[in-house]
Amino acid sequence: MNSRIFFLLVAIAVLVQPCASNICFAQDTPTEARRSQKIERQFGAGQTQRAATMTMMEENSQSSGLVLLGSNNARGSVMFTETLEVSTNTPFQMCGITLRLASAAPENVRIAVRPRNHPESAWILLTIDDHADNENMNDDLARQTGNMTLHTHPAILAAETSSIDVKVELVRSALRRNPVLQSYHCFVHSPGHTAPEALSSVLPSSRQQKSNASLQNSMFPRPVFTTRTNWGCPWGQTSGPNTLTPTTPTHLIVHHSFSPGNDVTDWAAAVRGIWSFHVNSNGWSDVGYNWLIDPNGVIYQGRAWVGESDNTQGAHFCGFNGQTMGVCMLGNFNDVSPSPAALSSLVRLLAYRASANSINPRGMSFHTNSMRNLNHISGHRDGCATDCPGNALYPQLPTLRNRVVALLNPPAIEKTSVNVLGTQSAEVSALVRPNGSATDVFVEWDNALSVPPALRNRRMVRQFAAQDTASTVSTVISGLDPRGVYVYRFIAQNSDTSAQTSQNTFSLGQTSVTAQQVAANLRITPNPVRDLAQITYTLDAPAFVRIRVRDIRGTIIAELVNGTELRGEHITTFREENIANGLYYCYLEIMSAAQSHYTVQPLMLVR
Repeated sequence: MNSRIFFLLVAIAVLVQPCASNICFAQDTPTEARRSQKIERQFGAGQTQRAATMTMMEENSQSSGLVLLGSNNARGSVMFTETLEVSTNTPFQMCGITLRLASAAPENVRIAVRPRNHPESAWILLTIDDHADNENMNDDLARQTGNMTLHTHPAILAAETSSIDVKVELVRSALRRNPVLQSYHCFVHSPGHTAPEALSSVLPSSRQQKSNASLQNSMFPRPVFTTRTNWGCPWGQTSGPNTLTPTTPTHLIVHHSFSPGNDVTDWAAAVRGIWSFHVNSNGWSDVGYNWLIDPNGVIYQGRAWVGESDNTQGAHFCGFNGQTMGVCMLGNFNDVSPSPAALSSLVRLLAYRASANSINPRGMSFHTNSMRNLNHISGHRDGCATDCPGNALYPQLPTLRNRVVALLNPPAIEKTSVNVLGTQSAEVSALVRPNGSATDVFVEWDNALSVPPALRNRRMVRQFAAQDTASTVSTVISGLDPRGVYVYRFIAQNSDTSAQTSQNTFSLGQTSVTAQQVAANLRITPNPVRDLAQITYTLDAPAFVRIRVRDIRGTIIAELVNGTELRGEHITTFREENIANGLYYCYLEIMSAAQSHYTVQPLMLVR
């Protein structure tokens, strides 16, 4: 810190009695009664009440606030002794501070809280919440005059906390020599326990997947999420009395909540607490984030939607919120990384929005609202000075961009073939398209007469780099039984999805089995599929045909055709009511005495 900067210490312990004039209990619904409490203090003109001590400080009516005594004093303090009361029927309490300042800037302030009934507790430093609605955080006039309102992220306190100390430090700097603390309010929220029956609705289920996963103009489905109603938003699915603004995202912004920390178990309660702070303390029109993700990978609907569209302008990016989508990872990720489950949910959510809005996940473009060139997937700190989304999460953004690309562009495998080399070996090959992502290719094989559910032999054939183009891969399998019949398949895996061929057979008595064009014009109509689809294919000659539908992991979820078909056009119907919405692949396999061929088409299911 600059040697010319000094701190002004104001240690405040706050007592509040129910129904006193300076207390506000939020009562949006009967269940919210006594859940929230706001203690407001105005400074200046003799309004500092019951001061136990005031050292090197004075109230200044001209400045309408607390100022340093004299022109050279480095610091001063003022002490209040009062208590807090909110419901203790809660997993934790959340406490945040809002300051009204003059002749100051965000960097001139440091704020901490400590429970008084736990004197051994360390001070909890509160960070400034610079997500900001489109208000004074980035207002040029506010920056010039130093007149602004600052909110903190809330601290997490034990449920039984009955009183707290609040410590405010004002920083005297070369540019801001005389900061003035005009007022503050301390907001405490008791989110309450999430009811067991509500907790069950928070966890993803097939019912939820069918009800709220949809395309929304995206080739990749919107992931399963917990609705505002299910996590207990007092306004339900609506924006309450407020009218929200639609926007078209061009940039996707990643955050961490900082608080609550990483040891919370009732994450729906944490979401309710964040909503209450944004609305009842900060005065925003709704929770600032569009989406929130907990360490279990559960996705929570954030800000209410405008009609049926989830493209609502939030309050999360330093006041530059237009053309953005904000995703908050619940927890503090300055020192630890989010869980693999949380990161996977983040990748799916970013992939959905990138697909819906034709956003290149690896791209960069000019963001009009912030007047900056930004990566299309950026962190909060790319818009203003903040640690968000955390020192452990922010460096992972390049990897996350690549994972989104990988999920949206799964690898493809075509033209498998077998070339028998002798009485005990054969060369298997396939054409692999990595489609822009690092991809590992494997071959699996086994004796067809003793094949288990999973083929017992596995070998890596090639590792593709992200920049590699399509290429034929091959490997020689040796030590085979000259009289045996063998089953094999190729598998291509990138970071987030995979593709695999069907299990093909060969025997060492064959001279060659090659992939040739036997079928043409494989069509799925309609696609995306909302109820049923017709799958049309054409045979040039009689052949054995098998049509299967697989998920993105390669698991077979439906078999539509398995038998011999004549030459000509054929139509089969796909209708599976018990399959969840999402991206699938339709595999058409055609086998004859001289030819073996398969074709793959993506199939998007949405209801």
